[in-house]
Amino acid sequence: MAVENGLIENTQQLILTEIQLSGELERIEKEPFELVILLHGLESSYVDFKQIIETCPKNKNVVLLFPKASIRYMTLFKKEMHSWSDIISGDFEIGKLDWISFENNVSALLNWIIRIKNQYRVSKTVVGGFSQGGFNVWTGIKKLKEETDGMAIFSTSLNDESISRMQFDIRDYPFFYSYGKEDIMMPYQYCEKTNKAMSTIFKSRRLTSFVEDFGHEINKESAKTFWAWQNQI
Repeated sequence: MAVENGLIENTQQLILTEIQLSGELERIEKEPFELVILLHGLESSYVDFKQIIETCPKNKNVVLLFPKASIRYMTLFKKEMHSWSDIISGDFEIGKLDWISFENNVSALLNWIIRIKNQYRVSKTVVGGFSQGGFNVWTGIKKLKEETDGMAIFSTSLNDESISRMQFDIRDYPFFYSYGKEDIMMPYQYCEKTNKAMSTIFKSRRLTSFVEDFGHEINKESAKTFWAWQNQI
């Protein structure tokens, strides 16, 4: 089952906007289900995860949830867009980041996860994101790892600041990282640098990386590799 819902800006809380979502969860709560929550990329939606949806194993009792970013004014583009944060500069390495929005989103996401786990029988929880959404969940890994069983980010590169802020022990936390060699949105050299940093942060048995010749996307093979990883954590 896959459901998309919204981020309410004024309350800074992820809420179940679709009444039928509760009904669907209640329908399967008699059996524990696995929860996967994925944040989309800039000015996008759950379509970023088309291959994740299509390759989801048929024998798994999984609930896929896709929060929707609110519309906000983007400084760099001088217009309003669906985004998890403002983008102030196009220089990823030295541009100022909107940490306040990232932190608010993580707090809302964490509250949402706790609420669902308190209400339903959840056997496993994985959180992740594509591109900007992946960057956002990474910024909250210290908090999110306490309520989740693993994190997955796709087509996302991390700058030095975001890595340096992770000064705590996450070595035993399962982590999945996927990126393409032909990605022009998140250049390959940035992703390679990120992967190298990841290898020093996580124990080798806890980090799963998938790298192939594809662009800014989640292709079928990366999606299938994700599900294999999700199954064994």
